[in-house]
Amino acid sequence: MNRNLGYFLILILIINILGAVWLLNSVQRSRQAYEQQIQAQEASILELQANYHNLEDSVAFKDSVISPAENSFFPFTQTIWFKNKLFDVCIVDTKTCNIELFLQDENGAPLLSFDRLADFLASRQKEMLFAMNAGMYQPDYQAQGLFISKGKRLQPLDLSNGQGNFYLKPNGVFAVSQDKTAKVVSSEAYSEATENVWLATQSGPMLVINGSIHPAFREGSSNLNIRNGVGVLSSGEVVFAISRQEVNFFDFASLFRDRLGCDNALYLDGVISRMYAPAIGRNELGGQLGPMIAVFKSKALNQ
Repeated sequence: MNRNLGYFLILILIINILGAVWLLNSVQRSRQAYEQQIQAQEASILELQANYHNLEDSVAFKDSVISPAENSFFPFTQTIWFKNKLFDVCIVDTKTCNIELFLQDENGAPLLSFDRLADFLASRQKEMLFAMNAGMYQPDYQAQGLFISKGKRLQPLDLSNGQGNFYLKPNGVFAVSQDKTAKVVSSEAYSEATENVWLATQSGPMLVINGSIHPAFREGSSNLNIRNGVGVLSSGEVVFAISRQEVNFFDFASLFRDRLGCDNALYLDGVISRMYAPAIGRNELGGQLGPMIAVFKSKALNQ
């Protein structure tokens, strides 16, 4: 009888152990399910926050383009959020702004930096409001491809083939005519002979071509870099953009097409990319740059 009681107690102990194991597994599964729910909720909150920032920035961006502050002087600069990255954007109305391309000083020496460009403009009683590197350059800092400044052509259009981003066809041209109409077109579609050009710079690749992203770009690409580029809004203003974080070509092109509404946009450069925009705290005066574009006002006339 004592033996039977011992067996009974052992059976009860085994049942209790199995029950405890089952309960522990059940608690573990419940905990994992709870943690998964929390992670899903956190992801949902992050998505909602991103959508909120996108909507908030989109409304502010559209309002700023449609109805800029009274008596404000373009350029208009703003930092926007797109695909979990920050981009600094500058809108320039070429019909009301003084905008020019720069490469060298009066002695033919390369300007190289925004610091020297600001001094160059100041010596002519002009205040630099915005500047950005505006294309690629050769080892001697001369422009690679077409370069026209103040109606004077310093470099011809380059339609040849080669290696590197510049030759990733189609490449393109950003140009402003004497009547201050701006456009971005592929290099093959550009015709200087039929236009009265005030400024033009060639670079590559095109980011957006007639509403389509460059066919060589791949979503999710690991080819990341700081990048800057230019496009033209449907309203005619020019929009310059530079990434604050490294970004691939596909996402950068998507910024111009899907966020800024540009049917055509052109890549200007990466790595060395700089922007001078004191209105949003960018005072990047250094660098070793080739072509530069600047918006300025006359100190003498205050315009």
